[in-house]
Amino acid sequence: MTESDIAATGAATTASPQNIPAGTNANDYPISPEGRRQAIVLLLGVATLWLFAVWSLITLFDGGLSGIEWVSAVLMLGIVLVAPVVGWALLEEANSRITTSESGIRYCSLMGIDLLYKWEELSDFQATGRKGKIARFFLGDDKDESAHDTADAAPSEDDTEPDTRLLNTPDRINQIQNPLARILHKLSHGASLPLYGGIECRNDLLNEITSHLPQPHNS
Repeated sequence: MTESDIAATGAATTASPQNIPAGTNANDYPISPEGRRQAIVLLLGVATLWLFAVWSLITLFDGGLSGIEWVSAVLMLGIVLVAPVVGWALLEEANSRITTSESGIRYCSLMGIDLLYKWEELSDFQATGRKGKIARFFLGDDKDESAHDTADAAPSEDDTEPDTRLLNTPDRINQIQNPLARILHKLSHGASLPLYGGIECRNDLLNEITSHLPQPHNS
């Protein structure tokens, strides 16, 4: 599947932002071409790894398992089970779009993913952010990274792989009509709203969200 094929699929299945909650001054934040390319490249890598794991399992079982080969089989089985979820998360990211208005924020992606939130329903960014796509896949999430200060965590224009920010939101998973998309989105992001590093004008989006979040009270 080429990049143009994935982009065409996303265009056909991503919900249109025209039904954003009523309000003026709507702003559209699609994934950038560079962000889409990075997601697709990593998606191809995940697909290759999945095929290798399947081939390795077939080879191991065909020759019979003994001793350390059981450890290899368990590892390959884990990759076979986890890789599709990782691949879905990347495919969803490559086709994502965030739209904001005076009354709320909307997240759309492929297979009918269409989540709506009012500004007053948002609480704050999660205290733990995520690394960029490639670092996150190979190294995992950074549990020690603080994401409370949006201004400090906002990526610079020179950052080619800014962090993914997670916004605490109410659980709106039931708004996704497709059962498969609902399960995969839940496994990938839980109840949080992902703000990918590859979103166009991401700093503007972070600033807009921050302006609507509850402000801490100084004692």
